[in-house]
Amino acid sequence: MISMSCTSFAAVYFMEDTIENKRKECEAFPVDEEVEAREKKVQRRKAAYKAVTSWDALPKLDKYLLGTSLFLMTLSCHIAGNFGSLCFATFSVTCSVALADVVLPLGWVAIGTFSTGCLTFYVYGKGAGRRAKKIVKAENDADMVTEIGPGGARGGAGRGAVAAPSVAEQEPGKLPGAVTEQQAAAAAWSDDETPPGSVSSYGDYGEDEEEQEGPRDKPWERM
Repeated sequence: MISMSCTSFAAVYFMEDTIENKRKECEAFPVDEEVEAREKKVQRRKAAYKAVTSWDALPKLDKYLLGTSLFLMTLSCHIAGNFGSLCFATFSVTCSVALADVVLPLGWVAIGTFSTGCLTFYVYGKGAGRRAKKIVKAENDADMVTEIGPGGARGGAGRGAVAAPSVAEQEPGKLPGAVTEQQAAAAAWSDDETPPGSVSSYGDYGEDEEEQEGPRDKPWERM
């Protein structure tokens, strides 16, 4: 016992000495990111629970549940404390007695009242916990949107995710009213030249003219 006490006092002394004299060295150690993230989550949950359990923010039902649980637990304590002899029978530790023989009828009333108060407070705590979780979830979603950005990728994309290129970036020529390369090249030619992709003046154009004028007489047909 004495050795354990001396060891505890020595550990406390050296811890305080290290914190006071080697504070800069202690602060130079890198912070564990997982531990820091865990602490932030815990602090956020505590702040959310404190916000939803303030008296002004409580719904009427939760106020009734909290008040009822407080009244029932306080009443049971007063019954057991002020009327202990009427609630429980006198017995010694070495006696082998059954529970039904120890608890008197008024004692069962005190136990039932306290149990009801605990159950009411449990229902109140579950409701407050659900509201706090909603607040934490909303804050986490807001932080995620802030990190990714309003136009960022969705579906679990982390920080620095690159959005997929749009149709305009992949194939701009398919947009409504877009000018293709062939149309732009044809517009750059003069009127005297044949634009690329058009009908040649020495090819099909002459054949079309011949078909419009009608068939010509061939020399061997005149003989």
